[in-house]
Formats: sequence, C-alpha cells, structure tokens
Amino acid sequence: MSVPKIIINGKTFSAPNPKLKLWRKCLKFTQKYSTTDKLDQLVDEEVLDDLEQLICDVFNNSEITIETLEENIDISEFMPLFEGIKTWIENMVNEKAAKLPNG
Repeated sequence: MSVPKIIINGKTFSAPNPKLKLWRKCLKFTQKYSTTDKLDQLVDEEVLDDLEQLICDVFNNSEITIETLEENIDISEFMPLFEGIKTWIENMVNEKAAKLPNG
C-alpha cells in the first residue's frame, strides 16, 4: 500500500510514518464504530468529526486541519482517502506483527 497523500491548497502532503499513538487512535475509532452502521452511512456529525480528526492526525501537519479538509476535499474523495489510510495502517501493523517470533 502506498503512503497516503492529500492535496490542500494546491500543495501535496504525504503521511509520515505512523507512530504508536496513531495506531491507538485508529483502534479507538474502530472500536467506537465497529458495532454500529454509522460509519457505513455517515449518519451523524460525530462520525464525520471523528473521521476528519483522524485524517488530520494521520498527516500530523499544522496545515491540515478539519477546516482545510472541508474546504479542499471533494465528497467523492473523502471516504476513499479514509479507507486508504485505514488499509495503510493495518498493513503496516500486520507486516510488523508477522515478523514477531512465535513463542
């Protein structure tokens, strides 16, 4: 999986290598929404707020804020961006876990 990229105000940003803190945030997000259909349907503002914040956290750059996301990301790009980020992080975690000794 390639590193997630985003274009804000004509400038391309690449996500830095994720830190453990980001993985924890992703786990919390997944746990919060895994038992509901809110994520699939984006049925309330809380889900959108949490998605936007997670994307900001992934890029960890002061130029990428919820406001700049809302002003620069097309609706059709938003969920594919999130899904790409989710897959990227999951792949990194699984790759590292596969290298751990078994017992």
